[in-house]
Amino acid sequence: IIHLINNQEKENIKQLLIDNGALIQNEINTNNANNSNIIHIVDENNEILIKELQNKKARIFGPLCIIESIKTKKLLPECSYPIFSRTFEGVSIICSGIPKNLKNEIIKLIENMNGI
Repeated sequence: IIHLINNQEKENIKQLLIDNGALIQNEINTNNANNSNIIHIVDENNEILIKELQNKKARIFGPLCIIESIKTKKLLPECSYPIFSRTFEGVSIICSGIPKNLKNEIIKLIENMNGI
């Protein structure tokens, strides 16, 4: 399910997915939001929709993560949080000596880039 605001980006992602054998669904089906076969492609700035989908345990990815996965022929990561890119894939980052509120924000950003 594609939830992108930019229509050109939405069409580019849609075509890339179709070219690689994906079935596209444009409407949110709230009954199936947490189905492991359904992914939601969301702009990382759409915080309201991301929170709504997270509450439904949906799989959430950014357009860049989708493009990177297709180009590298890698499966999408299995995770319980949104991933917007694969930049930190396989990278473990240690945050010590950082105030807790800043540390939590850094952890969220690292997870969103597929880091640990």
